Amino acid sequence: MPDLIALHDEARRLVAHHRWEEAALAFARLAALCDRQGHHKGARGAWEAAGETWRRADHPVAAARALRMAIALDPEAWLVRVKLAGVLADVGELSRAEATCRRVIAGAERLAIRAMAIDTAVGILEARGLKEEARDLVAQLPSGEEPRHAAARWFREGQLHRMDGHLADAAHAMGQVIAALEDVPEAGAGLAAARSELAEVALLRGDHREAIAFYTTAVGEQRASGRRSLALRADAGRVRAMVEAGVQPLGHDLDDGVPWAQERALVVLVTDLRIARGMYRAGRDPARAAADLDEAARVADEHEMPLRAGRARLERATRVPASPGLRRALLDRALRDLGASAVMAARAALALAEAWRETDPSRACRYAVQASARFSAMGLEASARAARDLLHELA
Repeated sequence: MPDLIALHDEARRLVAHHRWEEAALAFARLAALCDRQGHHKGARGAWEAAGETWRRADHPVAAARALRMAIALDPEAWLVRVKLAGVLADVGELSRAEATCRRVIAGAERLAIRAMAIDTAVGILEARGLKEEARDLVAQLPSGEEPRHAAARWFREGQLHRMDGHLADAAHAMGQVIAALEDVPEAGAGLAAARSELAEVALLRGDHREAIAFYTTAVGEQRASGRRSLALRADAGRVRAMVEAGVQPLGHDLDDGVPWAQERALVVLVTDLRIARGMYRAGRDPARAAADLDEAARVADEHEMPLRAGRARLERATRVPASPGLRRALLDRALRDLGASAVMAARAALALAEAWRETDPSRACRYAVQASARFSAMGLEASARAARDLLHELA
């Protein structure tokens, strides 16, 4: 028994210092020792802790293995299943992750665990572009006074507002997330996620400086939380914002991050990093930029992430030289991929209008009208004006 206590205390000490890999190994040793001594409940808890710390160490394959060990010891360990769904989502197994969440939603009795499963499922559905299914689940999230519950509800509602093109509502919702979490201990990752969403809203509005500022803050907060993968995701957003602002960023973190994330099978992160790297490479090395963006689109297709696939194709078509036929094909596919994102779909429609202006003015007019109407409805007057100016040229 003293060996178990000492090993548990050592693992907790390592967690307190954010030494995630060492902590995960300590928990795994504790689980094996508990199992040998017949302490199956202790083994289940240790495997769960090992899975959680492996995920924080950005080793999702090891995390999934540990969490499955915990589930084998307790098939109704609903919270462990939610954590497993999050890991599956990290490696791009979105359908399996969603199915895992829905099993928990149907089977768990505790409201807090069901809420975590719903929140995780909503994020997965949004990544898959299944906006209406996500909206149905958001309505089931609790919205009481408990800060984390309130923040989760506001966060997911804000993401849906962003996807719908209701950008003022999205910004308001993320402000509520920050207000709910700013005094909550260990909420740095949640605060950083909200700031990243505010950065995305600013990018969609065309306010590049604000987007860069939000993303820069988010990078610092994620680094402080000890999660390199989350810091890299925020940094990918910062690079995209700088490129859109016309600033040439340094891409060393992305260059190091792509192979690092690939080694860990962090599929979603690799896709985000390749999109950002493709954008910053476009001005200096078009061939390598095309390779990054094409690979991002391929992987996003393979793992049911149409919004990321559409973004990759839109950036490929508008930033990297291509034949007129390839450019139009990329934009046509991007428009379909981006259907769940109102602003990005409107951008794809405007790009298609530009792509057809010389060879088929009537078709270009149809896309320009579509883009103008969408931008105007969302209050994005500068973009709407660009579409109307194109219409006047085509008239």
